[in-house]
Amino acid sequence: MGRYLLEVGRHPAAAAPVLALLAAAARHSAPAATAVARCPRLLPVLHALAAGPTSSAAAAADGAAPAGAAAAAARVLRIVAASAPEHARRLGADGVPSAAIQAAIAAGAASTPAGAAAWTEAVRLWAAVAAGGGAVPSVDGLYPLLSHMMAPPPPSWTPAAAAQAQALAAEVFALMAVLVPLLPAAAGGALKTQGWVPPPEEGGEAAEEEEGASEHPSTVMTMSSGGAPLSWSCAGGAAVAAEAWVMKPPPPLEPAGGGGTPGGGGGGGGASPAAGPDMSRQT
Repeated sequence: MGRYLLEVGRHPAAAAPVLALLAAAARHSAPAATAVARCPRLLPVLHALAAGPTSSAAAAADGAAPAGAAAAAARVLRIVAASAPEHARRLGADGVPSAAIQAAIAAGAASTPAGAAAWTEAVRLWAAVAAGGGAVPSVDGLYPLLSHMMAPPPPSWTPAAAAQAQALAAEVFALMAVLVPLLPAAAGGALKTQGWVPPPEEGGEAAEEEEGASEHPSTVMTMSSGGAPLSWSCAGGAAVAAEAWVMKPPPPLEPAGGGGTPGGGGGGGGASPAAGPDMSRQT
């Protein structure tokens, strides 16, 4: 029935409850998740939803699901991928993580609520498929986007925006934690700097570049599912970003009687309460 409503009925009002029901069923147990995965044509339908509409005109003409359906479909697929390695490998072979990432890019900047929701589910799906041994995009090609998500929010941001940034950064760091164990096998022989660019040393020779030198790959965003999912250079960049979070001083306390603590949301401790559950959540 759920697949029929999503594939044939295509009523916008039915998308959210059907996807919520599928997520609850898949989360119930591994056999229930397998039942969702083996429902005829359901995974391709969820894949199409997670990829998002190709254009607003096509979405309007086709009776597409409302905003937020892509993230909700990616959530169902993520729960299925986390339930068994066979499902993760199938979703990876079908290119589901790449489709979810492309939909997150189309959803807008990660600093907006819609963009943050799309990126959160896309990154979680990415991590779940990688943890199950499925094929995933390379971090190197998307590092220009991920590096901004891992950076601590500036003090000028509102507490709500800072908490949103902290929660998304936690998901990206969780993805890196899943991919780091693959580094020794991915390294092979000689190491090549493909992603993060180390900062040049003062007085070094980094400033002397050849004329006509091309841009470094870490400044150009690409989507690639071949090769290693994470390079040592990008892993080093993620480590530097993590160190910035650890070494960041706590925000100043507001005088008694004031409003909420700026940038922290919880009073002088630093991390927002909203960031805590996401830091350890990998379901």
